[in-house]
Amino acid sequence: MKKLKLGLLAFIVTGFVACSSDDDGTSNPDPQPSTSNYFPLKTGNSWTYNNFRDLQDNSTIENEETLSVENSSEENDTKIFDLSTTQPDAGGYIGFATEVFSKANISKNQENLIADGNISFEVQGLPSFEIPIENAVVYSKYENSGTELYTSTGSFTETLQGINTDINYTITTQQEDSFDEFEAGDTTYNDVISSSVSLVAEVIIQNPFGGPFTILESQEVLKSTNYYAKDVGLIYSNTNFSYQLDLSGIPLPIEIPESNTIIETQTLLSYNVDLEE
Repeated sequence: MKKLKLGLLAFIVTGFVACSSDDDGTSNPDPQPSTSNYFPLKTGNSWTYNNFRDLQDNSTIENEETLSVENSSEENDTKIFDLSTTQPDAGGYIGFATEVFSKANISKNQENLIADGNISFEVQGLPSFEIPIENAVVYSKYENSGTELYTSTGSFTETLQGINTDINYTITTQQEDSFDEFEAGDTTYNDVISSSVSLVAEVIIQNPFGGPFTILESQEVLKSTNYYAKDVGLIYSNTNFSYQLDLSGIPLPIEIPESNTIIETQTLLSYNVDLEE
């Protein structure tokens, strides 16, 4: 199992620590004949994206990034693919979707794309934590829009300024809309499906002098919707990250931004793809 490191500035950056997962709610759609390929996985395939990030202070970051299929291996009669991505120049960043694909073990099951790994988060000023995803269905061709594909929940306790802090989370993937045509950048693609990833989190400080204090009410802090074109792969990704803390009434000097919003897109510029044999 490989580790996913998601760099999302301010609230979500880097770091790995142990955590637990209480539920692996992977759905298993009925097998269907394999007729479509929305993420061609073959060694040497590559996709180049324009990354654009809009920050809360109205500044922006823009750079190009290339995702490539490096190699594959067999495990329990399943072909596992290793992908890599180019490291950005100073001031650039790796996009959410490409970071996931480059750090996870990626495989296919019928018309389902599967990711297996660990997603790591670090809240600025709070303990970092790690979310395992096991055989998470990224998309499923034959599921209807709105169908939950995978869910995992967990909770654990870490230390913040010497005080125990509880972190509760739920991560979910969901099948979204399908399109006969979809425009990404200057290109129109045919036969496109989409799916999303959502993270809901809650943070509670166990204050020994009073409390506990919930500084982050249970809320969706991350929503990433990704679009895949037949015989092409990932063509567009839109990731919204936001949170609102409540630090009122806490008799502690906690230096954490009370709110933040980041909008990130990845748009396919070019690709070099051979279909699987």
